[in-house]
Amino acid sequence: MKPREKVLAVIVALILVGWGGQTLFESMLQAPLDARRRKIKKLESGIRDKELAIERAKEWTAKLNTWRSQSLPSDVALARSAYQNWLLELVELAEFERSHVDSGEAVNKPGVYQKLPFTVRARATLPKLTQFLYDFY
Repeated sequence: MKPREKVLAVIVALILVGWGGQTLFESMLQAPLDARRRKIKKLESGIRDKELAIERAKEWTAKLNTWRSQSLPSDVALARSAYQNWLLELVELAEFERSHVDSGEAVNKPGVYQKLPFTVRARATLPKLTQFLYDFY
């Protein structure tokens, strides 16, 4: 073999060894590291999603508790009594004359709610009516 051919053979061998070494490096080290990094990112994203869901659930739980504290009891008789008492307090607070609060029959909306109609009759001045409506609201 001539010296030139030896040099070319050595260069080709070095290229093949370099290419083989790079392929071996990528398959043995780089690919598993990249796969692990992708898995870590995916898991971190999942953790963030779960934390956001937990925060939303806490917010909705707080809202639900507030709504429960503001709502009437599920028993129609208790609800009617409580609401009628509340209306009577508002009427007294507004100082209406000849006031009367009536409740009608409950109208059932199956699976949704029960409607309790009430009627307030009284005589009042416009400022007293305005105050009553403000307090009612």
